[in-house]
Amino acid sequence: MARDVARRLARWAFDDLGLARVRWAAYVGNTASRKVAESAGFVIEGTARQGLVQRGVRRDAWLGSMLPADLARAEAGGSAHVRKIQGWPTEPVQLRSDRLLLRPSRGDDAPALLAYAQDPLAGIWDPEETPDLDAARDRARRRADWSSGDIAVWVIADPADTAIWGGIQIFDVDAPSLCAVTGYGLMPEARGSGYAAEALRTVTAWAFTETSLHRIALMHAVGNAASCAVATASGYQLEGVMRQSHRFGDGELHDNHLHARLRTDPAPSTAADGAWS
Repeated sequence: MARDVARRLARWAFDDLGLARVRWAAYVGNTASRKVAESAGFVIEGTARQGLVQRGVRRDAWLGSMLPADLARAEAGGSAHVRKIQGWPTEPVQLRSDRLLLRPSRGDDAPALLAYAQDPLAGIWDPEETPDLDAARDRARRRADWSSGDIAVWVIADPADTAIWGGIQIFDVDAPSLCAVTGYGLMPEARGSGYAAEALRTVTAWAFTETSLHRIALMHAVGNAASCAVATASGYQLEGVMRQSHRFGDGELHDNHLHARLRTDPAPSTAADGAWS
């Protein structure tokens, strides 16, 4: 029913209004809406981070569009071919390293997410709009959804899963170019432990072993020396400086280091572990 209504509205927009493109958006995690959109003929184009506002809280949004050719194909029983990274999972994957459990997000992670958002150092280098526990619960729910095919998020925990030490993700996955971006953050009590570098090496090894990704980029403010140490310890080579490329939590535009690791790069040594992020 919903699919047919969406198609009729799109047909009216194309034929009667003369539109050439119809856009669609839904909050990340609203898989029911996404299934309806895709079955109607919409093509998912990506994720807009904090692209929509709900009850005063910014949330990530799936974006898509439909062209007249998409509708005609859907009405004929066909579907758009959307390329995805080979081996990329639609359900969360759990990983382990020597000292860490990298697991999917859960609803009871909300207090830790709120504490991280309120940490002064994280507020500068990794600001999150998580004003209260309800927003943190919503964020935890969204982090557990990998179905878009362009983001994977892990909680960094101790091996027994009794303490949360941080988080790490691979996002902005570009299937045609086999590229993605990674980012990470640790709770104050876990900084300086080498956990971030260990988590980054583990996630990178998984991506290059289990998926067809060829390049993973990493960006951080030039002033964030600790994050630079994590990147270096994880084999992410420094490629250059992006001038005034990102506004951080202090409200200022900062120069950013661009690091990257290729599938063909040698495995890093573990001797240089350490840093907060």
